[in-house]
Amino acid sequence: MDGDAIMLCLHLQAVQKNLRKVHPGKAAGPNMILGCLLKDYANQLAPVFTDIFNRSLRQASVPRCFKSIIIIPLPKKSSPVTFNDYRSIVLTPVVMKCFETMVKEHTSSFCLHLLILYSLLTDQITPMQTLYPWHYITP
Repeated sequence: MDGDAIMLCLHLQAVQKNLRKVHPGKAAGPNMILGCLLKDYANQLAPVFTDIFNRSLRQASVPRCFKSIIIIPLPKKSSPVTFNDYRSIVLTPVVMKCFETMVKEHTSSFCLHLLILYSLLTDQITPMQTLYPWHYITP
């Protein structure tokens, strides 16, 4: 990786907090890890998942077990005849949803900070060009 690249690194406390927020009734997904298990044992599981998440970010690769899905066809009508009579429900691993949430939160925050920095350096961005209300941005 390039020496000037910025590396995203997730912290143990953030992973614990995210695991504690998992809805306990969340469907398990293909890896059969229940949401209630992640929530109840967040403190014990967070160090392991923090390591896995950070390794994934460093290697720019997600573990295969996090990418598996289960597609369940659900009928739209009482007597389905064609494929269009079904809608799909996709179950993904709850752990992957946690990982995606943390990466999204970090990248959104990082992009906002870049926008603020750019606006301070160039004075070219107006309040109407930002994603967030301008009064929430404090340099």
